[in-house]
Amino acid sequence: MHQKLEAQSEITRFKNAFLTPLEREQILFIVPKNNQLLFAFKHKALCVEFNHYKHKFIIESLKQYKERFPSLASIQKIHAYVPSHILSPKPPQKSVQIYREHAKGEFINHAKNPQIYEKFEALRAGVKRQWEAQNAQA
Repeated sequence: MHQKLEAQSEITRFKNAFLTPLEREQILFIVPKNNQLLFAFKHKALCVEFNHYKHKFIIESLKQYKERFPSLASIQKIHAYVPSHILSPKPPQKSVQIYREHAKGEFINHAKNPQIYEKFEALRAGVKRQWEAQNAQA
């Protein structure tokens, strides 16, 4: 337990000494694991930039300052990532699609069957209602 607290204290000192304020703000946590130092970031772009530009600097700094960070002296690899279980994607916004009625309900009903004739007339009435409602708003 004491070693873990010591390691966390060293990680905090290291973070304050070698990381920019933006990087410190965007880090969720840092954890040593199997000779690796894992940085969990809040933002994917900063994570990519960190992996590309910063990891070599950190390894060199840890080698150079072994006596200041003894529990981190065995670190061989630095890796930054964005944890998917912490940062879930934002739910998509529901968009409301509005369809405008183009028909006016003006057509000839050629149906011979009375039931089908009535269905077409009900359809005509619905189209006319929709047409009148949307044109009353415009």
